[in-house]
Amino acid sequence: MQTRFWEERFRRSGAVVDRAITRGELPPGTDPRAVLEMAAGPVYFRSLFTVDAVTPAYLSETARRTIRAFAQR
Repeated sequence: MQTRFWEERFRRSGAVVDRAITRGELPPGTDPRAVLEMAAGPVYFRSLFTVDAVTPAYLSETARRTIRAFAQR
């Protein structure tokens, strides 16, 4: 069950990454799974290991940082 859950998330993130490549926000060949892992990691860490809230502002900043990291490759 968990495998199917994550396979679907990786498939959907692939579509998001493809659109970002089309818009010129990410370089061609960007690995969708790596993008999802980099974006989700901080959110899960904050949720599980701190008392800090996962706010819309935090999610936006995490997304910006992830895009910036992959755009510089």
